[in-house]
Amino acid sequence: MRVEHMVKFLVKGFLNLVGFFAPIFQMLVYRCLPKKRVKISELNEWDAQKYRFILVYVGFATAIDDFAKDFLRDFKSRGAYVVFVTNNPAFKQSGDASAWMDVFIDNGNQGWDFAQYKTATAYLVKRLGAKVPSKIVYANDSIFYIKRDKSAFVDRLLNESFDFVGAFEISGIARYSPWHVSGWLYSVSRELFLSDQFQNFWLRYLPIKNKRHAIRKGEHKLTQAALSFSGKYDVIYSNAYLIESLKRSVENRGQLEASELISSSFHDLWEQKFWRGMEGDGVIPFVTENLYRFSPLHVFLMLLLIDEGFPFIKKDLFWLNSVTYDKLVELDKVLRVISSDDVARKIKAFFLRKGRITEADLKTRFLVHVGLR
Repeated sequence: MRVEHMVKFLVKGFLNLVGFFAPIFQMLVYRCLPKKRVKISELNEWDAQKYRFILVYVGFATAIDDFAKDFLRDFKSRGAYVVFVTNNPAFKQSGDASAWMDVFIDNGNQGWDFAQYKTATAYLVKRLGAKVPSKIVYANDSIFYIKRDKSAFVDRLLNESFDFVGAFEISGIARYSPWHVSGWLYSVSRELFLSDQFQNFWLRYLPIKNKRHAIRKGEHKLTQAALSFSGKYDVIYSNAYLIESLKRSVENRGQLEASELISSSFHDLWEQKFWRGMEGDGVIPFVTENLYRFSPLHVFLMLLLIDEGFPFIKKDLFWLNSVTYDKLVELDKVLRVISSDDVARKIKAFFLRKGRITEADLKTRFLVHVGLR
């Protein structure tokens, strides 16, 4: 056993070392190579009288799927001018592209979501400057957008009382993953957008294709830049909101049944301690104290879908083992009730086709661990 533990320790140490140096090497290479040319197509002219806000939307797939179209349709109905950015060289615009986007940017296969945000931000600064509208929303297609009423959610994003609005907050571990706002959907005010803090952040951000870099130098640093601006911020599904939702569920269902609505990995960890008598106070204090270990969107998904009318599902939910096969069956049943059989079938098929990281080959797991996939 000691030898086995030692081998695991050494392997983990090696992977962490590679993961640490990989983005550094990529940054050096990026600085040395000639920069790729960005292609921009303006499909619809900006009109301050017609459009209420700007939506920067990042697409990674080869086309805009039905989920993304529903999301873009909802936002355009609220007055969004859509700047669509892709890093996928195989992306093909459909004949009705101008119905879903107003500006198309081909970013030349650079980086992940924050690389696309950077390019779109530079375009907006050059194109509109101080004439940008009062709100700019940033979003990417790492989420399935379920066709449910999003009006309250969008209202919070567009609330002009706040300079920075995020969907979720991640408490994290300070030395590794400090408190930050998730980067898949957030909004900024005109004042924050034009501020030195915000613009300097984008100038310093290097658009390399490494997910660790996108989180640490993207999400973490963006949050720091936004908070250093003397404005107000809001988190729609804050940890406090999620804990209150769990409390209501415990009151209505009882502790054990309510605990079944949190993610499998979190539930199993709590249940082991509960049955051993180590968590006499129950699931709520346990979740409160241990939420920093997990993504809140993964932990509370089923609870949010069933009780809070939540309209989003993370595409890496099954891949990252936050949902087991039996929970996937339950999710499928819930989606057939709150949405449709077709939506449930498409999401389940996507999860099963992508698989789980624990079942992937060694090469894939290595690339994921160091941020290259």
